[in-house]
Amino acid sequence: CKNQFAVVEISPEKYNQLYDTFTLEGKKLNTLLAWAHAKSLEEVLSRVQCSKAISDQFADERFILGKLQERGKKIELVQQHKAEIHTAVAAASILARARFLEKLTKLSEEVGFPLLKGASLEVVEQAKKIVESKGEDILKRIAKIHFKTTKSVIS
Repeated sequence: CKNQFAVVEISPEKYNQLYDTFTLEGKKLNTLLAWAHAKSLEEVLSRVQCSKAISDQFADERFILGKLQERGKKIELVQQHKAEIHTAVAAASILARARFLEKLTKLSEEVGFPLLKGASLEVVEQAKKIVESKGEDILKRIAKIHFKTTKSVIS
């Protein structure tokens, strides 16, 4: 499947909705990650034929296999730790990071200043200021609500 890729973008707001849904259904975060991997793979397979796909191993392979649709069920799925040794997986990581940074820039523009990355005390202080000026609901649009960092902002 050379030169084929698909980016499955999950905004913080959509992520929070999906996380809540998956949690209510008794599913874990790996289920959400598997869904995104399967969706991306199905998108690529809609454009090209491919017999094999490689993914970083983040859970039992049945997580992704169970989410694949008709096209995906016809391929060999290889999952391994540190799969970025394969060019395609490394490239996928680069594309994902690039999209993350693009969206962080867009969210920064919406908020009115550059948003910090990570889980440092500076990030917590910045988020507290955002909540003070824009209200707590803004966090659903710019942060993963279930993360410890976000919980420390709210408490």
